[in-house]
Amino acid sequence: VAARATAVGSRTGTVGLAIPKGRMSWAEVDPLGNAVGLTSLDIEASIFEWGLVDVLKIHVQGQELEVLRGAAGVLRQTRAVVVRGGSDPQQRQDLLGLLTEAGFVIVSDEYQIVASR
Repeated sequence: VAARATAVGSRTGTVGLAIPKGRMSWAEVDPLGNAVGLTSLDIEASIFEWGLVDVLKIHVQGQELEVLRGAAGVLRQTRAVVVRGGSDPQQRQDLLGLLTEAGFVIVSDEYQIVASR
């Protein structure tokens, strides 16, 4: 396991993150927040030579679609995906569409999206 002070999304660069008072494990995208490096899961998988991924779980406070958009290569090597989020109806449809297009079968979408091959 490697912990990195980096945000994950669909592109590289920097992004502003704000940590709400009293919520050290929670950060929100905020242009006025602290600038941190931004990378994608595809880049991280290449650097750390992930290979086959049994389960990819994503819970990133509304940025799930952005993370998955930067993970096309990882998704090709992933057996199952669990996405916690997507409470916005349009975002949820977009998440389901992206996973279906990547070849996953949606197993459950009640409180979280579970997709497998």
